[in-house]
Amino acid sequence: MRNIMIAYTGGQGGHYIWHYLQASGKFDQPYDIKENFYKQFQEGKAWLKHEKWPTNDLSKKQNQCFHYCIPPYDKPQYLEAFDTSLDCYRICPTMNYRDWLRTIIAKKTSNFRHTGTALSVVKENIKQLKNNPPILTVPRCDYYFDILQFVHKVSEREKLCKLVGVEINETMEQFNTHYVGLHKNLVKTGWVIKNN
Repeated sequence: MRNIMIAYTGGQGGHYIWHYLQASGKFDQPYDIKENFYKQFQEGKAWLKHEKWPTNDLSKKQNQCFHYCIPPYDKPQYLEAFDTSLDCYRICPTMNYRDWLRTIIAKKTSNFRHTGTALSVVKENIKQLKNNPPILTVPRCDYYFDILQFVHKVSEREKLCKLVGVEINETMEQFNTHYVGLHKNLVKTGWVIKNN
């Protein structure tokens, strides 16, 4: 099976996608993926406190799901370090700027990971982001997809899984249901779909 690389800007669901694909059972797993998923993604808990970053084992030639998070700041050095020589299929979850900004504030991740979300801090971060806009679409990937469409439409999940050579299973869909439920407080974003 061909290696996969998830390359994304922080705050766009790359950790979730890594866990989702790992739940297929088709990739080498560094630890109990189910236990880690529910430990990391808990309602009312600070996700980053339990965040366990996967280690990319570049020595293995197949069945790897690489995880590559590019911070929205210091762009040139991270993009230059983005290794395109690895034999893998590169996927990039994305979302629009407005939803991304609201998501990183609510989750206290990316630009807000170490600064907090006091109003003055939020205003300063937004000012910095306007002066130095983030790259929300990592260049040189093979497939780009909207993470918000992915979590809400099974057809989008099926499309990605077909492209990377895995079949959707019950655990993957349970992960998705759980993950979407954790975003119910983000009502003014694409995370929440209103039922009419």
